[in-house]
Order: sequence, then C-alpha cells, then structure tokens
Amino acid sequence: MPATSHFRIGWLIDGSGAPARRHQLLSLEDKTLVRIGAGASAHAHARPGSWYDLSEYTVLPTFVDAHVHLMLTGPPLTQEINARAVAPRLCPESQILRHLGEHLAYGVMAVRDGGDFAGRVLDIVQCDGFPKFPRIPHVAACGAALHKPGRYGRLMGQAVRNFDDIEAYITDRAAQGAAHVKIVQSGINSLREFGRQTQAQFAVAELRNISALARKKKMAVMVHANGAVPVATALAGGCDSVEHGYFMGDDNLKEMSDKGIVWVPTIVPMQACALGASRGAERDIARKTVAHQLRQLQKARDMGVRVAVGTDAGAPGVPHGQALARELALFVVAGYTVEEAIRCAVTKTGRTNGSTTRPALRDGGPASFLAVKGPPGSLCERLACRPDLVVVQGRAVSGTFPAPVHRQPDGTPIR
Repeated sequence: MPATSHFRIGWLIDGSGAPARRHQLLSLEDKTLVRIGAGASAHAHARPGSWYDLSEYTVLPTFVDAHVHLMLTGPPLTQEINARAVAPRLCPESQILRHLGEHLAYGVMAVRDGGDFAGRVLDIVQCDGFPKFPRIPHVAACGAALHKPGRYGRLMGQAVRNFDDIEAYITDRAAQGAAHVKIVQSGINSLREFGRQTQAQFAVAELRNISALARKKKMAVMVHANGAVPVATALAGGCDSVEHGYFMGDDNLKEMSDKGIVWVPTIVPMQACALGASRGAERDIARKTVAHQLRQLQKARDMGVRVAVGTDAGAPGVPHGQALARELALFVVAGYTVEEAIRCAVTKTGRTNGSTTRPALRDGGPASFLAVKGPPGSLCERLACRPDLVVVQGRAVSGTFPAPVHRQPDGTPIR
C-alpha cells in the first residue's frame, strides 16, 4: 500500500463505546492513522495519495482476547471430549503459531494466556527465534498457573504448598518475562448441579502476599474464581482481574465496581456446553448457567464494572479467533450496545486491562483496524465469518485492499 492512503468509511466504531459515526474519512501515512474526519473539509485537507472505498463497510479497532489457552486446541464437544475432562498435553511450537494465526485472521492483535501445566507457552513465546508482533498477535503469558495440592488446576498449572514455593516460582517467571501471575482460586462450573460452588483454595493473607510480590515484579494478578466466597477472597487479596466469576453475586460486583477491578466473564465455553454437551440434563444446566451469567453481566454494565472480553479459547468447543465474535454477541444479548461490547474487546492486557473511554482509533494512533461489510447491526454475525479486511500498522494481514478509486461519490475526480 502507498505511504499515504485514504479510506472512505461507511460506519466507524472508534472503540470508545460511543455510537458509530457515518461517512468518515481515514487517512494513513505508513504505520500511523494521521487523521479521522468527515465531510468536505476532510477531503480538502487530505494529502495526495491512494483512495479506497469502504463506504459499505463498518471499520473498527483490532481486538484483545483477555483470556486464552494457546496450549489447547478448542476441540469440538463430544462424548469423548467434554467440559469435565481434557487430557493435559504439550502442543508443539507450530501448533501455538497456528492458534495465533487464527487469532490474527479474526482481528485479534493481543492475547492474554491463562497458563498451561508445564509453562510451555511462556517458554516458547520468549524464545529469541519466536516471531513477534506485528507478525503475530502480542502474547502476554504467565507460565503455569498456581493452585493448591489436590484442588482443581492441574490442566493449566502446578500445585504449590507454601509461600516459599510461590515466591521462587514468581521470581523465576518474572525473570523470564511473564506479564502476570495466574491463581486458581476455585473449581469449575458443575454440569450436574446448577450453581454448585467450591471452597476457596488460597486464604486472603496468602493472596495478599502473592499480590504484593507480583507488584514488586511489575506483574499483574489474574484469578480464576467462581462462586461468592472465592471471588470475595480474590478481591480482598488484591487481584487485578477476576476470570469467569460465575455465581459471584451482587456484593462482589459492587466491590469490583468500587475498586476498579476487571471482570473477564468468559461465557462462550459454557454456551458451547449448552449446545454440545453429550447429555440432555447437562445441556439444560449449562443453559441455565449461561442465562445466570448474562444477568450478572447486565448488572455489571449497570453498575459500571470494568469488563474485558475473554473467551477461554482452547477450551472444548471454543476455537481460537472465532470465539471472540461469539463472546461479543453474548455481550449484546446481555444489554451492551455493539459499540460498548467493542470497547470491552479493545482493552490492553496487564494491570490496565479494562474498559476505556479513549478511542482506539484516533488521530496519531496506529494504523490498525478491521473492515466488515455491512452496518454495525450485523457486525457480530459477520465477524464470526472473519473480517473482510484486517490491517496492522498499515499493512493488510488478512483479506485484501479494494481497488483504488479515482472519483468522489459525486463523480468529481480526486485531485
């Protein structure tokens, strides 16, 4: 693409949560989005360059998936592979690259990995020869998650018996370049008993010590927690984000709102169970669980909780990349506007993870965006079939630019 390029846009969603704007002009120079404007003045101030017509398309920012498992493949739900048992195994580096390529094809430019039992993802992405952004999405990895002996977490982490174990592990992973610490504080949702809650794994004092150490190492703390008590202890222990948060209740939502702690609701995995669990009774419980989580998400919106879109990609029935469009659609079902849902999907990883009112597409920002044919009302459905165009730093990495145009919409030649 030429150094200076102009795109006539049908609908622009800038990532701030504001309503889509009609008939905008995006001007790019090399890797920078130099100007967003509208009307004759925007055309008059445009520097000479190539012009492209996206007047039938919605343009929006690239995405962040705040919760993935790159070591897992997201297999379809079957009788052999279900939500209760996935055999731990090590993916080769090539498989992780394929997963990242799938994210890229769906416009996901950054992922936050939730851990694997051997810490293999962190090892791989920190290797000198491993590709880096913008060739692949940016990866924020943690290594293995931490859980208590005999409790849930073997698939994504390792058991720790005392704080000495934890301190040694965090220090080592910080030196390796880990972005965050992952704590497993509860079990997973039951498909046999609706709303069943498990006991917290770590005491509040332990979590506070972990959080303090992580902050010294400039690492965030993400906590897998379902149920009222596990979530409450995670909040009291100083976590930066709560992952999943099923059945946590209104009191925890209010505290998250008051403290500015991020919630990553990950509804798609349970929706996959509702559609594909092998037993009818399990499907019914999964449907009820999804409905309950959607009600919590609606309350979170009303309370002003900072919410980030994460999919748990790699879990059974949750494919890498595509799952983000499905999660966005569920946000809309819960009462978010499309623009608000997009805002939750363009947040940064790490301690700043959460909704923002600052546009992701703005003058002087990076020239990275998606184009999807049609108006915003059809966006989630179209995104699930892949964006028509993914541009990263001014370069099309998925899809192709339309042919340049030489005339204005009124037929006058472009100077």
